[in-house]
Amino acid sequence: MPRSILFFIAVFVSSLANVPESRLVAQTTASQVEFTKCWQFAEPESEIVALSADSRAVFASTSDARITSVARTTGEKLWSTEVGGSIASNLLTFGDRLYLVAHRGNSPGDQASLKSLTKETGILAKDLPIHRGERYYVESDASGIIVVSSSGDVYSVSASGDQILWHRKPTGSVVGKPYINRGAIVLSSSDRNLIRLSAKTGEIDFIKQLPYAPSVVFSSRSGDLFYGDARGNLSSVTERWTLKLGAQVSELFELDGTLIVSSHDNFLYRISARNGDVKWRRRLAGRIAGTSLSTDKSLLVFILGDSTAILLEPKRGRIIGQIALGTPIEAAVIPRTFDGGSIVSLNGDVLAFDTASCDAKKAPALTASALPNPK
Repeated sequence: MPRSILFFIAVFVSSLANVPESRLVAQTTASQVEFTKCWQFAEPESEIVALSADSRAVFASTSDARITSVARTTGEKLWSTEVGGSIASNLLTFGDRLYLVAHRGNSPGDQASLKSLTKETGILAKDLPIHRGERYYVESDASGIIVVSSSGDVYSVSASGDQILWHRKPTGSVVGKPYINRGAIVLSSSDRNLIRLSAKTGEIDFIKQLPYAPSVVFSSRSGDLFYGDARGNLSSVTERWTLKLGAQVSELFELDGTLIVSSHDNFLYRISARNGDVKWRRRLAGRIAGTSLSTDKSLLVFILGDSTAILLEPKRGRIIGQIALGTPIEAAVIPRTFDGGSIVSLNGDVLAFDTASCDAKKAPALTASALPNPK
């Protein structure tokens, strides 16, 4: 080895020896973000299967068709009510109401209805019959409440929950979770069609048959359509590019004009929405159960089979923090957004975490409604 290189190494090691140990530790840990578990809530003899929240309360549906409300800052139970039959959808908070779809019995073939409950008390306000289906997804849009059934029925319902504004069945059965936002309803069908409807009128404004049925669909702020499938193909309809990933695409959302994508081979990606270039990718310890996005654009990632959730900075995908969960994740309901605090359902319980001290006077920001993510 040349003497000049040996001299440089010796000088570098000598300079490290003169740095106090406390300073070295500070340099290593200063950027780390630590979470504190604020509270944990469980319903005896049942599991939490869906979550929604507003600034005051968290709402959870259970495996035995019960809806429970707990205080956002303390986890104290506020009320609980039995819906009856079986719950067949996510939970949606909108205005002063909580919306869900339930079957009147325990069979998917039983009559279904869109129910609206008051958020303050859980009292049933409206009960609107809709067509039979196995599963439903409920979301809000400027035009009102949108309901999509796995059987292919799509409804727009008034915000009061008592009137169907329009009803369409544009396809056969719906595969996976639809995307509803900014006036668009995007869904994929069992016959491999990618379909976009107007949330205002229900009219189809885009349809395209694909080589394989999509596992996830998405529409960006600019209106571009994206989809991923079980074979690991991630495609842009508008920009006409396709990227091959290692396994099924399981999650897809937008961050500053780029796409955050997870796949079943344990990778998380940040990808250019314009041309499909991979900005970074990070392999994780197991399959991703879900990813939340903070207001400062950090990514909080939960991993099936792992007892630690990790926080990534979005520019390069570096780990900057973690949550010690105590037990490995077997089932998870992960809301899409968080702001310092995060409320999730893990292994059937609801847990609240915060990057600051758990202050009962502080209410974390609104989280999105969520369903269990596919394993």
